[in-house]
Amino acid sequence: KPICIYLNDVNIKTSEGPALLIPEKLNAEVHIYLEGENVLKTSNRNSAALQKENTSKLIIDNVPNSAGSLTATAMDTYISTETGGKWVLAWGAGIGGGAEQEGSNITINGGTITASSKIGAGIGGGGYKGGDGEKIFIDGGIITAKSGNGAGIGGGEQCHGSNITIENGFVTADSAFGAGVGGGGNGYGSDITIKKGTITADSSSGAGIGGGYL
Repeated sequence: KPICIYLNDVNIKTSEGPALLIPEKLNAEVHIYLEGENVLKTSNRNSAALQKENTSKLIIDNVPNSAGSLTATAMDTYISTETGGKWVLAWGAGIGGGAEQEGSNITINGGTITASSKIGAGIGGGGYKGGDGEKIFIDGGIITAKSGNGAGIGGGEQCHGSNITIENGFVTADSAFGAGVGGGGNGYGSDITIKKGTITADSSSGAGIGGGYL
């Protein structure tokens, strides 16, 4: 039996871990339904904003007859020190895996979704070893997915993106060093299918659709 989560004008910002966690041991499909404006943000370096650790499917959609939105952000953090300060970059995905964790079996059927990270993918895997993004399916909605070093949709930095299908929807995916859709920086993209919809996929240094900067 699936687990249903309804988000209605939720605003969660944390530095302790993920803003919303689907734990590894949860052996059930999770449906997240959106109503109103929902915000999930984490400044924990190793966490995704909406962190999915289990292998069962995650499905995100509007509440029926509603127009909901979700902004999921893995944020960089500035830490002041006696000698000045430093930026701690976000390794987790906006939606998907935490640091060194894959982001897989994610379906978006509707809603206005904005997902971003610096090292992790916007939607997909976290940064570095193990952070592949796979089995990602988009069948509707208005999707904006951005990353610095990971893919917009797919793998985190140094990780791969595969088995990604865009069936429909308005999708904007971009990155600086990863692919817009596919692999993160130093990662490849494979088994990517675009069927319908309006797709804008861009990268400053990698492929729009395919692999990241090598």
